[in-house]
Amino acid sequence: MERLKSILQFINEDDIVADIGCDHGYLDIYLTLNNDNKCIATDINKNALESAINNIKKNNLEDKIETKL
Repeated sequence: MERLKSILQFINEDDIVADIGCDHGYLDIYLTLNNDNKCIATDINKNALESAINNIKKNNLEDKIETKL
């Protein structure tokens, strides 16, 4: 959680963020919920991206976080 908080200070509210290698999508979810960012979550690993998609859906953020393989 501290890592996510420290990243937040470098991102302006309402910025569009590209997360390259999103893994589980935790950064994208955190930025969207706490800083009202729109995010593009990408990963070359299909399983990692599926995990991110599931986490995004659990948080009802499909309209704010785009995913790309």
